[in-house]
Amino acid sequence: MIKKIATFMIGIGLITSSSLAFVSAQGNAAQGSLSTAAGGFGLNAGVSDGIKGVKGTGQDGGEGLMTVVRNAINWVLGLLGLITFVLLLWGGFNMVTAAGDDKKFGEGLKILKNAGIGLVFIAVSWLLVSMLFWIIGTVVGS
Repeated sequence: MIKKIATFMIGIGLITSSSLAFVSAQGNAAQGSLSTAAGGFGLNAGVSDGIKGVKGTGQDGGEGLMTVVRNAINWVLGLLGLITFVLLLWGGFNMVTAAGDDKKFGEGLKILKNAGIGLVFIAVSWLLVSMLFWIIGTVVGS
């Protein structure tokens, strides 16, 4: 029974992930061709304004080092959160499918506890990183 459930879950995952491969970008009819839309998307050397009124666009819209580092840390923490979520699901799955087997139930409970502790660590580290960047931004004035 567990093999059937695992096969079903893997099949659903493959179907879901493979359907994302068929997504393609569609041009807006009001934009016209790619060479004229928004100044050629920054490919036109004569256009340095970017999108008027939107901060961080155009040729001079590069982000600072602090923003890049903060985004990288947030990305890594998000990836760790995703891994923790999968572990929470796996631990719960082991507990539900234990069918009276105390060893398997205990294993699932252990996975669930450890994933919960990991989730708390991830949340605290995100809070500390956010506070650190807020303090640095306040001191530096950016």
